[in-house]
Amino acid sequence: MNLEELSREELVAVVRSIVPGSDGSELEQLLHDLHVHQIEVELQNRQLLERHSALEASKSRYHELYELAPAAYCTLDCDGRVTDANLTFTAFFRMNRAALIGTSLSSLVLPDDRPVLRSHLKRCFSDSGRVTHELRMLASPAVRVACFQIASLALRSPDGVVLGTKSVLTDISALKRTEERLRVLAAASAAFASATDVTDALAALTLSLTPSFADLCFVDLFQDGCGTATRLAVASADLARRRLCERLREGVIPAVELTEPVLLSEASPAALALALPEGPDRLALVAECDARSIMLLPLLAGQRCLGLIGFVMSDTGRRYTSVDLIFARDLASRAATAIENARLLRESKAAIRARQDMLSIVSHELRTPLTGALLNAEALTRAAPSGERRKGRAKLEHIRRALQQMDYLVNDLLDVTSIEAGKLALARENLCVLGLIREAVELVEPLAHQKSVAVDVVEPARPLWVDCDGKRLLQVLCNLLANGIKFAPEGGVVTISARAEGTCVRVAVDDNGPGIAPAVLRRLFERFVQASDTARQGRGLGLYIAKGIVEAHGGRIWAETELGRGTRLQFTVAAADPPERTVRATPVILIVEDEDLQRELTCDVLVAAHLGAVPVANGREALEYLRLGGARPQLILLDLIMPVMSGRELAETLKADPELRAIPIVVVSCASNLESEAKALGAAGWLAKPFDVNGLLGLIRALGVEA
Repeated sequence: MNLEELSREELVAVVRSIVPGSDGSELEQLLHDLHVHQIEVELQNRQLLERHSALEASKSRYHELYELAPAAYCTLDCDGRVTDANLTFTAFFRMNRAALIGTSLSSLVLPDDRPVLRSHLKRCFSDSGRVTHELRMLASPAVRVACFQIASLALRSPDGVVLGTKSVLTDISALKRTEERLRVLAAASAAFASATDVTDALAALTLSLTPSFADLCFVDLFQDGCGTATRLAVASADLARRRLCERLREGVIPAVELTEPVLLSEASPAALALALPEGPDRLALVAECDARSIMLLPLLAGQRCLGLIGFVMSDTGRRYTSVDLIFARDLASRAATAIENARLLRESKAAIRARQDMLSIVSHELRTPLTGALLNAEALTRAAPSGERRKGRAKLEHIRRALQQMDYLVNDLLDVTSIEAGKLALARENLCVLGLIREAVELVEPLAHQKSVAVDVVEPARPLWVDCDGKRLLQVLCNLLANGIKFAPEGGVVTISARAEGTCVRVAVDDNGPGIAPAVLRRLFERFVQASDTARQGRGLGLYIAKGIVEAHGGRIWAETELGRGTRLQFTVAAADPPERTVRATPVILIVEDEDLQRELTCDVLVAAHLGAVPVANGREALEYLRLGGARPQLILLDLIMPVMSGRELAETLKADPELRAIPIVVVSCASNLESEAKALGAAGWLAKPFDVNGLLGLIRALGVEA
């Protein structure tokens, strides 16, 4: 009998039948206890039911989370076969659960990544912690390859035996695409910044975008006012489509000028027709491109459309989205900036070339007569009695100084151009610093005398030699001394000194002038910078040129000043050993110059220096002299631009002649690229027009030609 199923009255009857002799009070107590017990049993049953319901609800929620989680969950046995998987897993791989159970996970992994999966499972079985790797998997065999991160824990029995793994796969394809695009943008920026030819950089860029971002990519540059474009680059992901890429570059390319990007996620192949070359086979090209998704972006520089960059997807499973358009916009902006910068660079170089050509023409047309005038003035000044101070000699001296100022101005302009182009010519040799200082002091003596400024030379304790271009270093010394004299008060003192400092020699020029204001000091070595109180006393180029010359020698130049106490200008130049020179015996020099006046004056200078001189008017006359047995010259002074046979032609002819190639040549010209011209011809030296007598004789002596 089941007492729990009996009613109260039935229970009372049962009790009375069991205990017939009991009185009523005992029976009532017993019935009360039974009632309490029944209530307790009912409460326990209710609690059990509630707990069961809660457990079922929790199980249902867990199942829903497991099934609908954004990550793909699965369990694998020890052989790597799927024993369970959630709905996300089945959705990723387009397989129902029944077909998936028992499938080897490696069958869903790209063959190249299957060793990674095997290593992953091996580590998971042996390690107690979480194991993570990246795998490329066929997320949908008909659509795409996706990159997943797989994280696994070993699944063990109560006694510790490995039963398999619990694994979760997270699709990180979007993250990988973002990383790849950032790498492409960084690489494109670096390529555009370092490329000497933007066309090569654009070609490399289009190639790097396939196949990850496009099946076909092209870049067009518009021709101004022509309505056509130049296709700078075309790239395809399929090597078999190389002929297609070549055909896309042939013929007349129309200029598709856009103001805003065009995104066609679902495009018919005909949508690409406007960007294809004109011709009868355009429709065939359209069909071969098989465009399913298209992006066309203008290359904008301000309000101007420079060109077009196009991206084409032919794969039926890939489509462009607004996210892709953001990336393409950034890429197009960088490409447009690179193209515009390349255009500005070309224009800048063209402007520099035009300026250099103009300076070359001016220097050639101006310096040739200027050289003759200087040599004439110097010859007349030397011929006049040294004690004569008559009006004629004074006027002659004024003419000579005016010509020298013109010469300095032309030289400064050419030096500025050379410094800015990084092509300052240096003819290095080992020279004594003290000799250069004394020569510079002698050159600025008239300026110091005019202002009653004393120039003191502090001689070094021992001879100091430097590796330098003597003429250039003399130019620096004269500029610094002239600057000191300019700022020194009337009756003041300018001091120049030199001392050894490690592997360098430091030269300092001190004046006792008013000092330099901080605002001027910061810009002292820039072009056209002058103090306001001396602004009319120079061109503002001297210190700028001095800085360029010192830095071309590998040294540095700087200024120290104290208001009311004076200024110190200093520079360093590399120290050197004393030179060893050889002297050639034959003092014959062949002068090849088409300007009659300059040829005669050069002869006069050489004869006055007790050197033999043979003047000829062009290269052919020089060649005839050399081959007809004239006295073999020790040196040839060669102009470059001459009629009949130019200096360049003569130099090449001499190099090809075994008997004449050993004669050293000094190129005498006013070309702006004189150093490179001379080196290309194999010359032993070069001399820029107009030259002074001391410069000419100094170069001749430096080459070992002595009277």
